[in-house]
Amino acid sequence: MAEKLFKNGRFDFIGELTQGKEILSVKKLSDASKWSRTKLNIGVKDDSNAQFVTMEYIHTDTVKTCKLLGKDGEMFDINLADTNLPSTFEKTSDFVKIIIDLETDFDKKKEYTKLIYKKHAHEFKKAEDKTPEDEVAIKDYDEQIRAVATNRVEFCHIKDAITFLNQALPLFKGYKIRATGNIKSNYYDGKNNLQYVPNYIEIVPVSYENQLKAYLDIFYEKDSIDDDKKMKKFIVNGYVGDRVKRADKLYPLTVVIDYTNVDEEIPEHVMLLDFMKDTFKITDKKQMHKMGVEINIINGSEKLEFDESKLTDQQKLAITFGKNKLSDFAPKGNIYGDRITELRVSNGDLKNYPNGSVEVFKAIDITDYLVADDSDKKADTTKKADAVKDDDTEKPVELTEQEILMKKLFNSK
Repeated sequence: MAEKLFKNGRFDFIGELTQGKEILSVKKLSDASKWSRTKLNIGVKDDSNAQFVTMEYIHTDTVKTCKLLGKDGEMFDINLADTNLPSTFEKTSDFVKIIIDLETDFDKKKEYTKLIYKKHAHEFKKAEDKTPEDEVAIKDYDEQIRAVATNRVEFCHIKDAITFLNQALPLFKGYKIRATGNIKSNYYDGKNNLQYVPNYIEIVPVSYENQLKAYLDIFYEKDSIDDDKKMKKFIVNGYVGDRVKRADKLYPLTVVIDYTNVDEEIPEHVMLLDFMKDTFKITDKKQMHKMGVEINIINGSEKLEFDESKLTDQQKLAITFGKNKLSDFAPKGNIYGDRITELRVSNGDLKNYPNGSVEVFKAIDITDYLVADDSDKKADTTKKADAVKDDDTEKPVELTEQEILMKKLFNSK
């Protein structure tokens, strides 16, 4: 089997649940169309920064069936009215299920999460290795999980998840949530708007640090790089992968290393900046490269630190003459800058790319992989839903001084 061109993009959002002015909308695609789009307008908010997720489906009254991915890896037809039946769940692959977990007892959650992993140890075996004993163990774990995970709900179709979540939104009030899922490209009119399609939404402990993270494989070549030293932004006009009619295709996407916080008079800052820029190292000018990256999604007004640059000339003189201190002029509350929409690289994926970026094909062959628009793009339904990690309820890890500096310089959000 040929090596996959790219890993499927994933996202991991932690913060406060946010919602649009119109929470649930049902609209026709056009005045003449028989098709409508039902959409739940929710997202995750981190202070003034927020990102909506994509929970929607296209439907018409004349279509009564849909296709689901079976546990055998084959698609099967099912009546739309039957997507919530136990018999449907028995046949449907876990890869396409949508999970909403409202549990707030995290000790209980840790207990049934362990059961889920034990079940997966039997369930995800290759067909030729699976024994009758494995099937018995799977059913036994299913019963144990159902008995304990009373606030965890699974869905086979997005329409059912939307209906449930729309009614359950008040239950999230006052809690921190986490949404994880797949990233899809929506390329239209020359712009690629990433869509964040959740397959796991849960309540998490308040100790979890807020984040709007994306994990992507970025493709680039020598002409993709633009280091704007005046703006202090290292811009990569690269590409991200997606599936189109079972083929790997690339869509344009711009990511940025923002180094406005870097003081280039400080050697340690320069060393860290060089390390970050080397995430997109060019080893052969004629080759297309790829590198896995961790990204902070910036979609809102950034919180700014109050310092002397925010003072008037008179205020600066008052401090110089000892009449005032900087704190005397500090405003109440936070300061926010201009609204920004940006994908900021915060780290390279050195676990899957231990030596950094790799060469994948000749740069001149990029046209073989590009897609003009998204009119015939088909979603890949074989992506596995992430379960909560067994140690998700553990205390946060303490950062080293070097990690704190790296975060201060490049993880702004």
